[in-house]
Amino acid sequence: MNKAEKSFKVWDKVVVMKPIFGVKVGTILTVVNYVSDANWINENYVEFGVFMKRHADYFELYEEPAKQEWKNGIPQAGTVCEAWYSARRGWVEAEVLKVDTDEYDTPLIAFREVDTDYLFWSSDFRAIKTAEEIAAEEEAKEREEAVEEMRKDLNGRISAKEIAEYLINKGWKKSND
Repeated sequence: MNKAEKSFKVWDKVVVMKPIFGVKVGTILTVVNYVSDANWINENYVEFGVFMKRHADYFELYEEPAKQEWKNGIPQAGTVCEAWYSARRGWVEAEVLKVDTDEYDTPLIAFREVDTDYLFWSSDFRAIKTAEEIAAEEEAKEREEAVEEMRKDLNGRISAKEIAEYLINKGWKKSND
């Protein structure tokens, strides 16, 4: 598509095809403000106008990849999930590029790390946790830590009276709920 054929509208998403004003290739920007003499771009937005018309070959209309469902517990190409990245020795957010299997039918998946664009293979992956799941895990962890602290403080005492006294001394109050 040449410059004359490209037409962007306000709120369109565009992807940067060539580095421009310090914005990296592949960055997705939102078009804002139809201003005829605009000359403004940052890491999130670009103003539409003479600037984009003059530099149209730097941008392409961005199309959201279709959301793919997991099949038989395996994420499909285009899915963003967490994958074990051995070079980082941890879980990273990554996009599935290709799904394959080894001779034992173990899934081997080609990933692109979302933050860095590094490519890697992994057979360890999981869905991204929701905010509710993360909050529930943190609450469970805090509860386990509190239980462990109490267990150490009780030092093997098992009398119901001693447990009740311990809890009251730690600030427990009976609620009416």
